[in-house]
Amino acid sequence: MGYFPVMLDVTSRPVVVVGSGTAAVAKIERLLAAEALVAVFDQRPDCPLPPAMRDTVHWFPRWPEPADVKGAALVILAHEDGAVNRRLLSTVRQTAVLVNVVDQPALSDCIMVSHLRRGPLVVSVSTSGWAPGMARRIREALESLFDDQWPERLERVRQVRLNVREERDGVEARERIRVAEDRAWTSWQEALRHTGGDWHHHALGSPRGGRPGEP
Repeated sequence: MGYFPVMLDVTSRPVVVVGSGTAAVAKIERLLAAEALVAVFDQRPDCPLPPAMRDTVHWFPRWPEPADVKGAALVILAHEDGAVNRRLLSTVRQTAVLVNVVDQPALSDCIMVSHLRRGPLVVSVSTSGWAPGMARRIREALESLFDDQWPERLERVRQVRLNVREERDGVEARERIRVAEDRAWTSWQEALRHTGGDWHHHALGSPRGGRPGEP
């Protein structure tokens, strides 16, 4: 398959969404969680978005023009009417902006992945558009494995990395980072033992890539 997995930084960057139905709202929620500046275009005269969302997006009761799209980090065509999405695709193609057409991977530059988020930790699952429902099921199966302590674990590792950045002894610095990562990994395994039974012993390796109990 020709997909190249990347993480797109949309923090404080404009993203255009066309549509205000269920699919569009789901995409807007994810974009707001990523701190994007979301502009929503739909010809409906009144904004039908959830009240809590209306104050955090820019609403335009019309279709976007090329000038609205130019400079955006991403455009998502998520209108309930697929004909609208296909028609507006030509507008987006007048710019050099990445576009995702919901449920139309053949028309898209990129596709959305099913993901779970624990602070800075993002675990994504994709079937390259072959079976999106299966990607969702796999993601749901993984959710119980990743507890709410992951932001704290990653913050401790991040602090160690920041502290050793200026050290001259690269070997010692790498060892301190490895120890911090091992501690975070062990903390996760201990949490799984208390909540997930014994099956994870066969699914998760040790911090160094072996099996639990191996050197």
